[in-house]
Amino acid sequence: MLIALYALAATWTGHLRTRMARRLASDAGFSTLEWVVIALGVFLAAGIAVAAISGAISNRVGQIN
Repeated sequence: MLIALYALAATWTGHLRTRMARRLASDAGFSTLEWVVIALGVFLAAGIAVAAISGAISNRVGQIN
């Protein structure tokens, strides 16, 4: 599952970079929808990181007790 998420993130990042390059070349800014999508992606990545860290901490605490 992590490999699939990584592949999805890599694909999405590549697509975003391509769109950013096109936008910068045309001197046009991001639309509101694009900023919302970027913000949601960042929040999703942060949520996944928090879940992974919380799981690792819970696992270690369980081993200590």
